[in-house]
Amino acid sequence: GKNAVTISYAINMVFFGAFVQYLRILTGSIWTGVGFHLVFVYINRIIGLESTDLIQFTDITEETPVQIAFIAALLLVFIALLVYPRITKRKIGWNELQS
Repeated sequence: GKNAVTISYAINMVFFGAFVQYLRILTGSIWTGVGFHLVFVYINRIIGLESTDLIQFTDITEETPVQIAFIAALLLVFIALLVYPRITKRKIGWNELQS
């Protein structure tokens, strides 16, 4: 059914959670993750398959290509954020989170 937790959904949530946690480590603020999640939910409400969505994907009959595109985009951004501290010579570590 529509409420079933699938493997692809679980994988998406693992990547999403890891990304939000890394945003917290990178910025030192939980609000970055909260803001990212808010924007993600908002975009998810305006883009979709329903006629009420602002941006409609009427040609898409299954979610797998969209999920693959989401994971690929998230991985690209995640890799860019992993490279960012090296480019800026900023040291990121778990010790920075301890106050």
